[in-house]
Amino acid sequence: MNLSHIQSRMAEICPVAVVGNAPNYSRWNAESLQDRLIDLNDQANAIRSQAQREGRDLTESEAADVDRIIADFEAVENELGSRGSKGRKTEPGAPAGGGLVQRTSIEDMIRPNAAQTIAAMFPRDTHGFKNLAEFMAALASERGDSRLRVGPPIHAAGMTEGTGSSGGFLVPPQFLAEILGPAFVESGILSRVSVVPMTSSAVMIAGFNNTDSHAGGAIGGLTMEWVGEGQQLSSQTGKVRAVTMRPKKGAVLVEITNELLMDSPAASIQLREIMSAAARFGLEAAILTGNGVGRPLGLLNDNAKIVISKETSQAADTINYQNIIKMVARIHPSLLPGSIWVANPTTLTQLLNIQRPIKNVAGAENVGGDILPVFQTGVGGTFSLLGLPLVFSEALPVLGDAGDLVLASFGEYQLGLRADARIDVSTELKFDYDKSVFRLILRADGLSRWDQALQPMYGDTLTWATLLEERAG
Repeated sequence: MNLSHIQSRMAEICPVAVVGNAPNYSRWNAESLQDRLIDLNDQANAIRSQAQREGRDLTESEAADVDRIIADFEAVENELGSRGSKGRKTEPGAPAGGGLVQRTSIEDMIRPNAAQTIAAMFPRDTHGFKNLAEFMAALASERGDSRLRVGPPIHAAGMTEGTGSSGGFLVPPQFLAEILGPAFVESGILSRVSVVPMTSSAVMIAGFNNTDSHAGGAIGGLTMEWVGEGQQLSSQTGKVRAVTMRPKKGAVLVEITNELLMDSPAASIQLREIMSAAARFGLEAAILTGNGVGRPLGLLNDNAKIVISKETSQAADTINYQNIIKMVARIHPSLLPGSIWVANPTTLTQLLNIQRPIKNVAGAENVGGDILPVFQTGVGGTFSLLGLPLVFSEALPVLGDAGDLVLASFGEYQLGLRADARIDVSTELKFDYDKSVFRLILRADGLSRWDQALQPMYGDTLTWATLLEERAG
């Protein structure tokens, strides 16, 4: 029996058999093909994460592996496309009857999102503990545990093992990733920012220099020119500026009674939730409102933001249809698909009642209004405004103040995060209160890529973020 006959027979018996140098995807069912896409996605992320943890670019071998993965990915997509299959009918383990699920794109596979970057920054080191609950049980135990490590946290001390009498214990970095990760997954803002791992006291990144007007209207100042055969091309220099980020320190201090600490499963859950929520709010607030002094520079203080004026005779503490359509009109068109609204919760009643005014024939006065599907609610308490996602944050000013409603493409915001973030715990600082103290230390900086709003080829200036001016009484 020759080799080709054996391969053919194996393919008939098992559709995942490899035929020649590549799998015979024509014999795979749709579910197996979708699983293959997920597997290829994981392979690419593993290569990228390894290089990112080591602070380097991909090696030639790794780049070749990524190219192979992309080619394999495209082969699977082509096979699905030839069958008219656009996605898995349901997620693995999901109940039957679900809708189509969007497939992973090559861009998503290669370009990590914020949560993936956070996961890659911290080593998969648990100090030998199975989970956070076991670590906290070791803290509560009166017996020494060689897996507990002491750094220079609450009280300055050298690195030792076993007891925490001279300092605080370090929470294993894998558990730190489990605490920070949900903040970047669940937050509509943090999940969209561009996270830049910082490995030094300062990192230089590229930003857009929009200081000069240009004829092409492209972000960055480069334009395409049309030339005839044999004609010389004009040399162009992109308008890119160097921006330096220097990490600022943020901290969260949490006290936990030792009675709760002994109930380690419940304590670990509560610790994860409260620290994740605190980190999420602190970073969101800095991205939205930070003044750049000892903290990141936020949207409300960004030089490139555009403030939309209120309408003539607009009543105090209101938001109307003209306000929001003018905010949309000043976002750069290429950024609109990834933009989201962020509003203070006090604006909700106004947003729910937005109407499009109807004018008389002469257009001189309003004669009525109708409620269009401008503001919509979705499954799971999600919201959208003019088709773009809407999230709420109490970090923004209240209704009527400038910035109570903003529209932004947060992919244009660079959040630099030091990989030496850590959580320490001391059983001694509050010894007389029978409490343990957990401390989260983050060092971060942030600002947008833009130095100012862009003057396009025609029309008004455009930007990455707009907000409403004050309308207080």
